[in-house]
Amino acid sequence: CPYDAIVQEFIEGAEFGVAWCRNPKTGVGEIHSIAHKVLPSVTGDGERSLEDLILAGDRTLPMSRWHLKAQTSRLDWVPAAGERVSLGDLGTHSCGATFFDARDLNSPALRESFEVFLAGVPGVDFGRFDVRAKSKEALRAGRGIAVLEFNGVTGEAAHVYQPGYPWCRGVLDMIAHLRRASRIGAHNRRE
Repeated sequence: CPYDAIVQEFIEGAEFGVAWCRNPKTGVGEIHSIAHKVLPSVTGDGERSLEDLILAGDRTLPMSRWHLKAQTSRLDWVPAAGERVSLGDLGTHSCGATFFDARDLNSPALRESFEVFLAGVPGVDFGRFDVRAKSKEALRAGRGIAVLEFNGVTGEAAHVYQPGYPWCRGVLDMIAHLRRASRIGAHNRRE
C-alpha cells in the first residue's frame, strides 16, 4: 500500500444499523431502531455483461458512475444466469446500499448482548452501532455480533430510509430519536 491507510479486519455477514440508548434515570438500555443494510448487487442472466447489468438496474443505475469505476476490471464479464454479483462491501447509502426496517429483530437476547458489551464502555448512552452478524437470526439471538462503526448523537434511526417508508412516520420516528438524545444530553449536562 503506497499511502497511509487504516486497516480493519474484514467481517463477513449481514450488516445492520442498531440505534441504542440508555435511560438516564433507570440506567436500562433500549434498542429503538434496527436497519438491515443490503449491499448493492446485480444478478446475472448469462447474456449481458456486468456493465449492462449495472446500467439496467433500478438501484444500480443512479449509482452507475460509482459502480462502473469500482468494477472497471470486470465490466466485460458475463455472469452466469442466476449468479449474484456483489458490487460493494460497505453498507452506506453513498455506495448504493438499501436500508430496510428490521425492528422485528429486536429481542431480549439482542438487548442483553448490548448491555453486556456497553457495561464496559462508560459514557456511551446514545448512538447507532453499525454491526455485522452471520445472519438475521444470529443478530436476534445476540450471537457473533461485530461492531464495525459507532455513530454518536449524529447516528440516525436508519430504518426510516426503507424504500416506501411513509414520510410522516419517518419524521415522527426521527423526532422521537432526537428527543431521546436531547433528554440524555440534558440529564448528562445536569450531572
